[in-house]
Amino acid sequence: KILVSDAQIVNIANTANNVTSNYTITYVSGDLTIKSVKAQSVTVTGYNNIYDGADHTITTGTTTEGTIVYSTNQTNWSTTKPTQTVAGTTKVYVKVSGDKNHTDSDITSGDIKITKKSITITANEQTVDYGTEITKNVSQVTVATLATGDSLTSITLTQSGENAGSGKIIPSVAEIKDGTNTVV
Repeated sequence: KILVSDAQIVNIANTANNVTSNYTITYVSGDLTIKSVKAQSVTVTGYNNIYDGADHTITTGTTTEGTIVYSTNQTNWSTTKPTQTVAGTTKVYVKVSGDKNHTDSDITSGDIKITKKSITITANEQTVDYGTEITKNVSQVTVATLATGDSLTSITLTQSGENAGSGKIIPSVAEIKDGTNTVV
């Protein structure tokens, strides 16, 4: 019997006479081609939540078959995950850029989806004398909780009556900025 192990031939219980010494043996190496295989795709989990002013991204599995790369257009790839802070949706494409033993994996994708945060801006009650305008600034409204770092920087307040009696103060055209003074 012959057992093949670690590319060596080992004789096991061979009862025939060994006649190897009767030969002059020349060994010639044969060519070996080892083909690379496609890297396995990684799992992608998207992000879906309400605007909170923070950066968000997708999460992925791991690989030992190359380097995970990311793109938002399937043309420009980077090892840095794209992030999103503002409301909207960004599709992130993911693939494993194969190593010396692997070709690139199939492309998978996930979405970073941030929905708009609903807030209510309520005009504070004011009492004015006939012929006097209401105070028109952000201190005259109450705002529901904004995302951390965001603040109401301007608001339009319009009064719905000019004669003595009751009316309404109508808030509109609010501007909210983040800590970098970018309108959100």
